[in-house]
Amino acid sequence: MNSNFIRVLRNADVPITSLMSQDVPVDITAVEPPAATESSDTPEPQTPVEGLNDDGTLQDGYEKDADGNVVKVQEDPGEPQPADDHETFYEDVQKITGREIKVEYPEAVDPLSSEGVALRETAIYESGAQNFERMLQQQDPRAYAYMLHRQQGSGDETFFNANTHFEMPQKDVLEEDADKQADVLRWDYKQKGIDAESADLLVKNAIAKNTLKDQAVKVMEDYNENQKKQVEKVQAQYEEREREINKTISGMVSQIEETVNKGIRFIIPNANKAEFTQFIKQHIAYDEQSDTFVISQEVNKDNIQSRIEALFFEYRKGNLVDMIEREAKKKVAQSIRLGINKNRAPKGSNNDKNDDNAFVSLSSILPK
Repeated sequence: MNSNFIRVLRNADVPITSLMSQDVPVDITAVEPPAATESSDTPEPQTPVEGLNDDGTLQDGYEKDADGNVVKVQEDPGEPQPADDHETFYEDVQKITGREIKVEYPEAVDPLSSEGVALRETAIYESGAQNFERMLQQQDPRAYAYMLHRQQGSGDETFFNANTHFEMPQKDVLEEDADKQADVLRWDYKQKGIDAESADLLVKNAIAKNTLKDQAVKVMEDYNENQKKQVEKVQAQYEEREREINKTISGMVSQIEETVNKGIRFIIPNANKAEFTQFIKQHIAYDEQSDTFVISQEVNKDNIQSRIEALFFEYRKGNLVDMIEREAKKKVAQSIRLGINKNRAPKGSNNDKNDDNAFVSLSSILPK
């Protein structure tokens, strides 16, 4: 058989039987070989699964859920941590409370430390007290005036006067109650020195002329105006007193700073002066009643010795000579005992090696 017979023409319309019988030559360059088919025995490549190694084991950070699916391990968020920035942290707190609290923290104090939180609590307490006073001033001026009166150290007898104090009703109540109108007029007549019998006649006359309500309302308005002026007067006195106190305190602070900076009989390193000045301020209190400053320090079993020593130093008016001499005598006695013990020690003992250190020179312990 001719070898040309096995060649196949692409898209040829000639039947194979015709080719076989006619021995038609075929151009091999016009023929494309058929696509090779893969063997069915070759395995198809698998799509890689996230979280699995090639050998089917789980990668780090992955696990299988209840359905057998590979999923990432969910990390425990733990407790929420406060922001490192204290301003951001306290801004979040203020958004929750709806109250803005301004606190000035010393340079060495971390606002998020226990000391910083204590300072903030103090500021919150003071802010609450100020808000209460403001509310009292607006809603009960007489109570506010009494509070300021007491803060200045004045007694009740100078504020509450039986001849002037009167529980004045509110305007809407007074306008609707004729009995209260009569009571207001009687009280007003009493303030003017009119006796009770004459006051009753005047009240009856007002009723007859139908002027009782108008007269009572006028008395109430004058009374409230006087109360307002009294509150303003007391508040002005209180503010003046506060200015004087603040001026006195500022003067003491200046004296403390000047004394520390100019120097005392002890050497204060420059690096410690600011901290020592703050330490002094924290232990000085102002007594408004006596208008004096006092040094206030806690005393307990752990510091009582140092506190008493400091008081003794104050008692001696800062004279350390006697105390130094007493300590010097003590050291001299110790040195004499060392010398006696050395003379009594057997030959060859350790004392023979320390002859130069057996005694303490007087020049090293006596005051210069």
